[in-house]
Amino acid sequence: MSVQSSDNQHFLKRIHDNQQPCSAVILHYNPISRDLPAWFWPVTSDGRRVFPSNLLDYRNFYDFRTPCCLCAINGVSFTESAIYVAVRGPYSGEYVAGCASGVCGYLERLYAMRGLLLQKYSVHALEAHAPAPVVRQSRRNATPISFPVVPLAGPGVAASVPTYEAPIRGPETVLNRLLRLDSWARSGLSESEFNRLFAKCRCGLIMTRRVFRGHICAVAAGTMQKTPAVIDLTLDEGDNFVRERSSQLDIIDLTMDSDKELQ
Repeated sequence: MSVQSSDNQHFLKRIHDNQQPCSAVILHYNPISRDLPAWFWPVTSDGRRVFPSNLLDYRNFYDFRTPCCLCAINGVSFTESAIYVAVRGPYSGEYVAGCASGVCGYLERLYAMRGLLLQKYSVHALEAHAPAPVVRQSRRNATPISFPVVPLAGPGVAASVPTYEAPIRGPETVLNRLLRLDSWARSGLSESEFNRLFAKCRCGLIMTRRVFRGHICAVAAGTMQKTPAVIDLTLDEGDNFVRERSSQLDIIDLTMDSDKELQ
């Protein structure tokens, strides 16, 4: 993985800050102004948003480009990002624009955002060729991920924007919640989400609630005479699991401010 420049980190932070709370402005890099202007979603002739699965056809015949990722900071020309459905992370099941090479860290949520900025792009000139295909790699120097290409009736190279129908979005998994703790996009957990996800044992170990169910406390196996206390961050009124554990163990109130109050 390449080391990101200070400019790269600065722009990633601006993109992240723009996403909090959810913003309808999609930012991308402009290699001419060296700034982050807004990117405009294409619309049809009657003013309706082009659906993501139709972007491939639209790109073949209109002067339309996907958002430019931060790879262009290094002096290269406009670098189109790949548009695809995320299969993991905070935007799982949604269309996103991400760095096609997986290097610069650019990632923007797309179609699910409300109030998108829209633009009716001009038609290609008759002599103009469609843009070169956009191929997404899962990581740097990895084998490119291929996407179907729609052939053109006339001369030119068919553009390949990796888009397809979004799958039905299921409930957020434990892994996705953990990834949000170290994610630029949709980062962090609320206090209630944290409490439902983690538990801390008296022995000092912090783990997910799922693992805590089968945890054997090291303090309980030691020389302590009294029943070991458990700091349970998953306390939820009406939870059978909490009631069963609390009948066997002393529960410590996490609202106390000092260790003296816990004794």
